[in-house]
Amino acid sequence: MIGSELILVMHRLQIIKMAGLLAVLGLVGGCAAQPPAAIDIPMIGDEKTVEQPLLVSTEREETLVVGPRPQLSEDIVYGVLAGEIAGQRGKFDIAARQYLFAAQLSQDKGIATRAARIAMHSRDHDMARRAAELLAEVDSNSVDAHELAGLLQFRAAELELAGSHFSRMIELFAAGQDKAFMRLGRLLIKEDDRASAIEVVQRLISRHSEIAESWYVLGLLSSSAQYYAVSEPALKQAIRLRPDWTEAIVLRGRVLAGDKRYGEAVEFLRAEIERRPDEVVLRMSLAQVFVKQGEHDAAFEAFKGLLQRDPGHVDALYALGLLSLEIGDLDAAHDYLSQLYERPARRIEAAFHLGVLEEMRKNLVQALSWYRQVDSSGKQLEAQIRSAGLLAKLGRLPEAQEQLQDLRRANASLAVRLFLAEGELLKQAGRPLDVVDLYERALQQHPGDTTLLYARALAGEDVGRLDILEHDLNEILSQHPDHADALNALGYTLANKTDRFQEAEKYITRALKISPESAAVMDSMGWLQYRLGKYEESVRYLRQAYELNDDSEIAAHLGEALLQLGHSDEARRILEAALLANPGAEDVQRILDQIQGQVQVTP
Repeated sequence: MIGSELILVMHRLQIIKMAGLLAVLGLVGGCAAQPPAAIDIPMIGDEKTVEQPLLVSTEREETLVVGPRPQLSEDIVYGVLAGEIAGQRGKFDIAARQYLFAAQLSQDKGIATRAARIAMHSRDHDMARRAAELLAEVDSNSVDAHELAGLLQFRAAELELAGSHFSRMIELFAAGQDKAFMRLGRLLIKEDDRASAIEVVQRLISRHSEIAESWYVLGLLSSSAQYYAVSEPALKQAIRLRPDWTEAIVLRGRVLAGDKRYGEAVEFLRAEIERRPDEVVLRMSLAQVFVKQGEHDAAFEAFKGLLQRDPGHVDALYALGLLSLEIGDLDAAHDYLSQLYERPARRIEAAFHLGVLEEMRKNLVQALSWYRQVDSSGKQLEAQIRSAGLLAKLGRLPEAQEQLQDLRRANASLAVRLFLAEGELLKQAGRPLDVVDLYERALQQHPGDTTLLYARALAGEDVGRLDILEHDLNEILSQHPDHADALNALGYTLANKTDRFQEAEKYITRALKISPESAAVMDSMGWLQYRLGKYEESVRYLRQAYELNDDSEIAAHLGEALLQLGHSDEARRILEAALLANPGAEDVQRILDQIQGQVQVTP
């Protein structure tokens, strides 16, 4: 009908690959059999231009197969050609509009699919929804079409429309409605709006309440948002419908523990273990509840029991190794982690923690050797930072700096963290001026970064440059007026280093309102009261701070305030305990020496 015109258009546009595309869409037969000489213009979806998601997924071709060839018209051909050319030129919004135009005329599901995919790529959400709705209309028995339409309506907060499409998807799903709900759960768990996802699933449950998977998906979505009042009864119902469903049982135990209902979690999991004693996953879940509860002895016994049933259980070995490290039983930790190291699946993680263990033993060379084996996994960066710290402790600071600088060049997104790591090495090496210079360079590369500003502020205080500290902390507060750490640091420094007590009180009071349970802020307020000579008030704040965190600096402040009130015995007890926990605490030792001197001169 219009073959000669189409060839003419293709000549003018210098397109050769278009013929293949149009054939796939069922729009041309032999009209492009005599193409002009090939010109290498990349197609949408070629690696040279855009990523694969623009193409229809090969996994779903069975539900997106093009139907009967539509009646050709010049407008349809024009829409496809114009859309493809626009896509090649990166004009994806125009491409989507032209494809949607062609899809509406042709009622062709292949064109509608392409319109939706391109619109999604160009982030034209309204056009993507329109294309997906058209696709679901012309391909009404397609699971994928209704899934896509439902997802896009969900993202547009059109929950009723979304639910309608998801309901149709569930009805059409060939593998069964239980599998359909699990697929829907995997889809919605990736979406940020958990409340809306929960609402959609609750509506679907009203029509499918006999399907255990519907309740499980509700429990999964609500637990991920910590809506435990919704998730726990939903999972309970899922288990009632499928009593031996291990995944649902484990998730319910986790939800009970997350809701701090530890006793119920333990009782529930123990009952399930008694019913199915060979189910290792349930024993692992119970042990994890004990860890979350802080019941380390019970956790040890649970993991050991698991290991007796399954001597090669890598998760149990890993957990026992970490628990042993946490309580300082280094010999036991070494035993478990060495066994773990023999299992290839967790060898790298074992090497990292063996490095931590040797570092705790002060075996720096051995620790360095372990860290250098961590060449992948989520622990690689931390291992490299730790190994740089060990190099510095071994007197090889330039090598340590070079290692961090190489990492920084190779990992631009981690540059700030690596600047901070290098700054810490310089600080420990007693080079505070170099720390300030380093952060100056870092801020030139990352202007306004609040983490670097905070670090430079503290470094400025270390070299007596309160002007740097005030400037940087005020810069942070100009960006984030409720930055509690900046407010506290500024208030404490003014209280400790100057007589600008009124300003200090203003900053610390604001910090205390934002973080009323912060030991650091309470310590600052207590020290301000000390500097004002209000010793009773000072002790009140410092006691609260010390109860929250028995840090040596807080202990020193409390000791000094108690001395001013004549409570030297209590001050000594607190300071001696602090010195025992931190033998290098100079301020604590200074005040203890002061107390001892008072005792010696007392007649």
